[in-house]
Amino acid sequence: MSDKCNTTTCDLVPYNRKFHRNESSTNIDLHYQVNHTYIDGNQVLMEAELDTVTLLDKFTFPSHLIGEAIEVNYPMGGGPVAAARIGVGDYGGLLKNMIPQPPPGKRLYPRAGGDDRYSTGGGGGSGSPNFRKRDVNSRFYWVLGIDPTMYYGAVYDLPLVIPPNNQTPFWKLPFIGFQLEREGGHRKQRRFFPTAAGSFGQIYSSTPYIVVPSEMAKQLNRAIGATFNKEANMYTISCAARRSAPALIFQFPGLDAKILPRQYIYAFDTVPSGTHHRCYSTIVTGFDNTNVLLGGPFFTSFYIIYGYDTRKVGLANSITKLGFLHPRGEIPTESGAQSSISYPILPTISRNTTSQSSSSMVATTTTPAKMAFMTRAAQMHQYTLPFFAM
Repeated sequence: MSDKCNTTTCDLVPYNRKFHRNESSTNIDLHYQVNHTYIDGNQVLMEAELDTVTLLDKFTFPSHLIGEAIEVNYPMGGGPVAAARIGVGDYGGLLKNMIPQPPPGKRLYPRAGGDDRYSTGGGGGSGSPNFRKRDVNSRFYWVLGIDPTMYYGAVYDLPLVIPPNNQTPFWKLPFIGFQLEREGGHRKQRRFFPTAAGSFGQIYSSTPYIVVPSEMAKQLNRAIGATFNKEANMYTISCAARRSAPALIFQFPGLDAKILPRQYIYAFDTVPSGTHHRCYSTIVTGFDNTNVLLGGPFFTSFYIIYGYDTRKVGLANSITKLGFLHPRGEIPTESGAQSSISYPILPTISRNTTSQSSSSMVATTTTPAKMAFMTRAAQMHQYTLPFFAM
């Protein structure tokens, strides 16, 4: 963020943590501004420039394009402090028209060591908005393929949904709602907060928050004891709630994913002036009135497998034991019951591959119906890498 950043949100970042262009002898101003809005509602006005970057005081990168944030705006309840974010992995809207379409009947396969899957896991850096997935000191990892040493127990596969208006299905899961769970004597007390029929939860790694519709944000935060603070633009809460607040359960068809309060209640790095509490809830307001974004508190708590051809997301318990999975009935499949889901489930895509068995070579071929779907998928959703941030 620039030392010229001029909104109230910018004031929450200490001056000595901002970028001072006049202190950089390698900075080149391109005299061009970019206004970018993230899908979680955050808006950043940036000045484009060239500069070098040195990491760990010894690794220097040559001049490259960066954006110096000069204005940052959050929706109400959308964030406590402004921070620059660098996205990698997804091609992004700016390059959308530069990537050639595959020929009919073909599809772009992001391959990695013979595997079409990516996975993320680790974590352990909960409770701070400064968590970064690629911090050299962080225990969070993303893996090309699957690392069985990073999770334990079963992997629960959840199908992707086909959202309306030709939106990308990655990585959108059928979502039922939230539950708050308190220990009450010999029984657990649960309160359910349903989402609208047909809602999806999108795994979105570029936000450290759980982004929900406005009314749901009010209800959930009221239930855990958080109150909205205008100075912080967040729902703030006593830090004691990191031990005493209820557990938060994400409900998918057939599966509950539970995290403890310390995973969704964070401590301020810099407490805003006029703020009584030193902690805040990561359950924030979005500008989508139906769907939710499953940000940092969710994806750092579980081991997650992103399957391209299978069109599924696999959830497993991470070895960090920050989250806990509990099956609840049958998980819907492509051919299974879908009575609780308004969106159709995205079918699995098969490749034309040959595999060897103990007795003979068996060829797996793609049916004409699935080939037609593959063609449409390649044209509509060719940008299938998960979106990662630094």
